[in-house]
Amino acid sequence: MNKDAYMKITLLALVGFFVVAVVLYIGIQQRLLGSLTSIIQNEEQLQREYSTHLANNTAPGDVASYYTDCKTESRSEYERLLSIITTLSIPELEKLDQLFVECAYFYPVQQGIVLTKLKDLNSTYTKHIALYDSLWFDNVYAKRADVWEQIIKEESLKHDLTRELVAIQKSIIEELRKGTPKENEAIESQRSRADEILVGILTARNELNRLQTELSY
Repeated sequence: MNKDAYMKITLLALVGFFVVAVVLYIGIQQRLLGSLTSIIQNEEQLQREYSTHLANNTAPGDVASYYTDCKTESRSEYERLLSIITTLSIPELEKLDQLFVECAYFYPVQQGIVLTKLKDLNSTYTKHIALYDSLWFDNVYAKRADVWEQIIKEESLKHDLTRELVAIQKSIIEELRKGTPKENEAIESQRSRADEILVGILTARNELNRLQTELSY
């Protein structure tokens, strides 16, 4: 075999090896992308479920089974008294304070548990998005990941505002129980802040609705 023939055979062998290697790489890459796509879509679906629970003040079964609200009649009475707090007598305020202990922290704590689950899931989801991005030039999930990041930011804000609102309600109850006039400057300031918080919560909810709509496209 002359030198030219040998070089041609060697070159063909190298080209063949390269082609086989590329085919194998593409096959492995496509299988990995397929698996990642399935995982990412499942994680998105679960994030949607958590987000729906947060929007509706509910919880998935694993949370609802061990963390429960106060009795229905207690919840109704608590919300009724809270809505007319500045007109209550001292005995009624004592009753409200008792119901506050039973009922007030349920939704903020439940919301916090579900939010933590959403954050943990999103952390894993984000890592899978980054892996997908490293394997494929067109990451169709990158923009969706940004939207989910905004959703968690708004949910965190809503949760912080809800906790602050409960703390203000507790403070107002305590002041009124001590006989502080409802016109007192400190109470008026707290009520004003409570109104601001309610507007903030509504604004966050509206923004969350917009972001969820964006995910639907």
